[in-house]
Amino acid sequence: MKKFLFLLSSGAGRGKSIRYIRDIRHVFTSCGMQDMLEVRLTEHENHVIELAREFSCEQGENGVVYACGGDGSLGEAASAVLGTGCALGVIPLGTGNDFAKSVLPTLDAKKLFAATPNPQIRPIDIIALRMNAEEKPSAYCINVMSFGFDTLILAKTYALQEKFPFLGGMSYFGGVGVSLFSNKSFLTRVGFTRGDGSVVEYEDDFILSALCNGGYYGNGFYPAPMAEVDDGVLHLLLAKSMSTAQILPLIIKYRKGTVAGDPRVRMESVVSGFFEGVNKPIVGNYDGTIFETQRIDFEILPRSLPFAFLDV
Repeated sequence: MKKFLFLLSSGAGRGKSIRYIRDIRHVFTSCGMQDMLEVRLTEHENHVIELAREFSCEQGENGVVYACGGDGSLGEAASAVLGTGCALGVIPLGTGNDFAKSVLPTLDAKKLFAATPNPQIRPIDIIALRMNAEEKPSAYCINVMSFGFDTLILAKTYALQEKFPFLGGMSYFGGVGVSLFSNKSFLTRVGFTRGDGSVVEYEDDFILSALCNGGYYGNGFYPAPMAEVDDGVLHLLLAKSMSTAQILPLIIKYRKGTVAGDPRVRMESVVSGFFEGVNKPIVGNYDGTIFETQRIDFEILPRSLPFAFLDV
């Protein structure tokens, strides 16, 4: 039988964590699988990576790690289990639960907990990222990597969440409002290889770019409704620089999943490529982790990560 590791953040609050742990243990005890269960609270930075790596290396194909949190925790766990044969699953308990919207039938944690002993394991794609032409991947991205205006929003959102934690997901809208008055033009050289093998390379001023494995990010923005996490391609969105007045209608489309029809937006299905800042470094994010680099190369790793899908 498989063994299961649940990773929960101690930052969720002691009361919530105790309730979640009680729910998980009740589910596994009810089906006689309590000996197959391990639940751990993450206590410090990189603890998700440490715990997931230790468990996945020990259990291999016999293990399932459930990241109970948001996209950031899930991305960290993905980088830890990749290549071990261990499966990864998600229970959406974070502020941003966007990848879960692409892979789960519901975001109701209690219903999902009930299904966790019997996951359907299928491989999904993941993105390998290399900063500044490094030979080996610097990081892995399970959901979306992007740069430009949306990363400005994310940085402002994090600042608001830290100052006003009670805002929760609403802090994203505050981040949008504050960012409207920031620089919104990023001169970038971009190159990519399409799924058919053709290559494109050019330079332009972009307001944002998003490289999507999943369809959602940024607490509900929906740039790639066509995205499937196991289709072997990434969906690249490139939006040209525009005025503040033009941005607001674009944001509405970006949230509704209709931005692909906008004439200022280019959509491509790609398997690899790069972004390079022309006159200053790129400031971007992958799975919510903000980074700065002069150049970033990306490549899809098709069906390389076993994933625990849940039937509710």
